[in-house]
Amino acid sequence: MTLYHRILETASANWRPILLASALALMAAAIAACGSDPTATPAPAPTAAPTATPAPAPTAAPAATTPASQPPTAAPTAMPSPGAFPAPGTDGVPQSVGKFTIAVDGWGWDDLNPVQMQGVTFLQDYFNVFLLMRDEQHNIVSGIATEWELNDEGFRFTIHPNAAWQDGSPITAADVQWNYQAARGDFAPDFTGHLSANRFKEQVQEIEIISDKEVFIKTVSPVPDFVAFYSGSGYHQVHVGNSAYLQEVGVAGFEENPSGGGPYTVSLWRPSERIVLERWDGFWGDTPWYHAPQHETLEIIQSTDAAARFGLLRSGQVDAVVNIPYVVAKDITRSEDSAGRGINPDEGDLWTQTIGSTGNYNIDFVNLMSDSLNPPTPEEVKPFDDIRVRQAFELAIDKKAISESAHFGFTTPMGGLWFSGSFGHQADIPISPYDPERAKQLLAEAGYADGFETEIYYGPFVNSPGQREWLEAAASFLKEVNIDLKIFEVPTSEFYSRCCFGAPDDLERPYRPLIVQTWGRQEHAGVVAGYGYHRTGSYICCWDDTTEALWQQANSTTAPAVQLEALNGIENHVLENRWVIPMSEVSVVQGYTDRVLAHPTAPFASSFEQLWRVVLRD
Repeated sequence: MTLYHRILETASANWRPILLASALALMAAAIAACGSDPTATPAPAPTAAPTATPAPAPTAAPAATTPASQPPTAAPTAMPSPGAFPAPGTDGVPQSVGKFTIAVDGWGWDDLNPVQMQGVTFLQDYFNVFLLMRDEQHNIVSGIATEWELNDEGFRFTIHPNAAWQDGSPITAADVQWNYQAARGDFAPDFTGHLSANRFKEQVQEIEIISDKEVFIKTVSPVPDFVAFYSGSGYHQVHVGNSAYLQEVGVAGFEENPSGGGPYTVSLWRPSERIVLERWDGFWGDTPWYHAPQHETLEIIQSTDAAARFGLLRSGQVDAVVNIPYVVAKDITRSEDSAGRGINPDEGDLWTQTIGSTGNYNIDFVNLMSDSLNPPTPEEVKPFDDIRVRQAFELAIDKKAISESAHFGFTTPMGGLWFSGSFGHQADIPISPYDPERAKQLLAEAGYADGFETEIYYGPFVNSPGQREWLEAAASFLKEVNIDLKIFEVPTSEFYSRCCFGAPDDLERPYRPLIVQTWGRQEHAGVVAGYGYHRTGSYICCWDDTTEALWQQANSTTAPAVQLEALNGIENHVLENRWVIPMSEVSVVQGYTDRVLAHPTAPFASSFEQLWRVVLRD
């Protein structure tokens, strides 16, 4: 019996949130105790910093051109002006420092190749390049593209005149052309293609080279979410790598010795353990959001255990961590409440910033999914083939209490499927009510008055913390209506390869009847719809003729009104059929030692690391 169950089993509905908070306070103490042991996860021995080379000072960015039809970006919350952040070389801040070390809970797949991705990883952000990105105000800004335009025919852009690869060769239109063709699978079997190769094949007709620095990506039909999916200004999904080098060394050679055009070079790569990157002083980026880092060396350590990761921070073995557990984060000084988001409040040894809407998770009824490889038997479909059971399952869970108590207010209960502030989000979809009596009535009507036992499977994911806490709390609520929920955690790569991106012919899809489907933040609902509610989507969820027709409508034009109507229709149809239970939109809490002076980051973001922007003391 879990700690949740021991404390909550006898709790009344009125006292449940209070007791849940008490239970988690005990968990916090356990984590803190573990964190006091600096040997929980071994840290590398410190090395002497090499002679510092000043990083180039940022200059103003070239003006960008965006189309009138481009969906608007939601207005972010108030932020300090860029000048409010400490800057290298000013007011006593060193121009250059030695090493910056950060521990993260995960980075997705151990895959550094931009055109043959098994899964998404933020590590490529540091040495491969994007077309576009986001600044600390969440505005779309330049990456290698300085001017850009999206219309119904495709995406046209100009490459930064100084953009270059680390071998000294310029980044050209030919590089972009080859990367998109390779991601589409044109060069198989040498390069088998991107994990979303089907999307590339369906949407990208031709990559036209206008000049060495000008590209037009002609699409088969309008691709309204092109900027969100393909450019890099959304989630870490599409990068551009050095095409000549990739062809020279091949997939295996690139994984052994990656080389790109970003602000770092790779000096050490140990999959699933650590990566060490060195500042590339020849980096061509010259904007406040994309420039050579202040630090000479960046070490990123993977530490999946929350207590060990926090222990590394508290003992000073690392300068920062991604994803402090909410139960611990609630008691650490928040920069948002003091000096300003991402600025050291100078009020103690540790401080945090919270990046909202980094991910979300839903409960998916796997047996309702289309699965031609391994269809469920009629018996396996029960009891969730009855919509009343699915409705009862949701009504039995108090989503608001879980966010307020189990997650200490760091998450927001969800009613819909799309991200807050993203294009397509319907803010007026209500959160399902907590109504255990109605849930019991529905279960009785469906023939399950005595309840049943069921299983749910999930895989940890960097953008979506707090899954275990949410599920443990949900299990306690479900017990009140006689549903016994067994929870199983599966290693991340195994979970996603088997249940979500389509199982290979020789693999069964074992995770039934329920899974937690996580999403890293997507800026356009069309990206989520394409992955999960479209016939050829690689992140399989659920679709039928209705969602397919609406998906086609959403992709018929870049006109926002037409897209919104279709995306709203997909969302409403999925929710009406209760194929999915929206759970929670989550945040990531990033923790820093007092050595870190600033880390400019948007109030909500998908690419929230951008560690080249960190400013440190010596």
